[in-house]
Amino acid sequence: MSSIKTLVINFLYPFFLIMNSANDSDERETLYSALFQILDGLWFMKTEEQFGFDKALQIDRDVWKIFGQKEAQRLVKYYQDKGILKKNDSPVKALEMLLVKSLFNKTLKFHIEKTGEELFFWVDDCKTLAGMKKVGRPETQASTVCYEIGFTFYDSFAKAVDPAFTTECVFTPFTKIKPKQAENGVCGWHFVLGKQAAKKR
Repeated sequence: MSSIKTLVINFLYPFFLIMNSANDSDERETLYSALFQILDGLWFMKTEEQFGFDKALQIDRDVWKIFGQKEAQRLVKYYQDKGILKKNDSPVKALEMLLVKSLFNKTLKFHIEKTGEELFFWVDDCKTLAGMKKVGRPETQASTVCYEIGFTFYDSFAKAVDPAFTTECVFTPFTKIKPKQAENGVCGWHFVLGKQAAKKR
């Protein structure tokens, strides 16, 4: 099942690179990111129907781990070939740029804070979360999906940029106490270069 999803992602990826070109419109960028999100949601629900939530989550986590790595690697090559990303650019600068270009992140509203060797990725609005609420997914399941898939993807993505990155989940949509920088947001992620970060909610 996971191999099927990987094949579909590989099929869609050339379109994503076109979408990121300077000649493309914002409307098409929004369209392709939305289509990618629909694919992911439908795949998860159909897998869940056949195998149950826990198994669907396990498969989804495995796929997002692979995808995070492959996406970052391909984005690095693409933007280095274009001369936009330099090989001597700092890993934090590269991560900041590539998080903006990430296909999934284009479905989000977010802002980034960077300080030295640290980067905070604050999500202000998430269509995936809105979709889970719309279909009536229980809060416990939605919270698990947000944390497990989010951490798996962002940690894999960051480590593909530089293995020295560690990832911390600052909060999820169902965390009671939120930082002031994102008190109206839905989740937050902390990336540290060369220092151990805690995997927490």
